[in-house]
Amino acid sequence: MMRLIILAVIAVILVMLLARLFPQLRARLRGVLGSPFVRQILFGVVLRIIRLLLFRR
Repeated sequence: MMRLIILAVIAVILVMLLARLFPQLRARLRGVLGSPFVRQILFGVVLRIIRLLLFRR
């Protein structure tokens, strides 16, 4: 569980660093995250995976 949290934090930091270094990537991320449909799917999948990992039997 702790390993999952650490990996998620590292992934977020890496994406933020890459977005800062490459303006093209930043523009593409804004475009993708600007769409409510894509954002809902993306965060819904992430939350579902977290829920499955937390409450697995």
